[in-house]
Amino acid sequence: MVGPDAGLGDRARAIVALGGLSDCLVLLADTPVEELRVAALDAACAALNRRPPASDSAAPARRDPPGGYETGRAVAVRV
Repeated sequence: MVGPDAGLGDRARAIVALGGLSDCLVLLADTPVEELRVAALDAACAALNRRPPASDSAAPARRDPPGGYETGRAVAVRV
């Protein structure tokens, strides 16, 4: 997804996903860790148009975005 041949849109989505994760940790620091983890990962996956990791039984149910998630593409990020 990110590398020398990645398109601008893919690179921008990777930046938004990573930056958004760190912003969530800072701006929502008073949120319980498990709730924040689920919400932040869902948001990052949505930015990447990817399905979130399988939820554990303690996590709230996740809703897929209206257009669904893209599948089959590896995600790698170069920082």
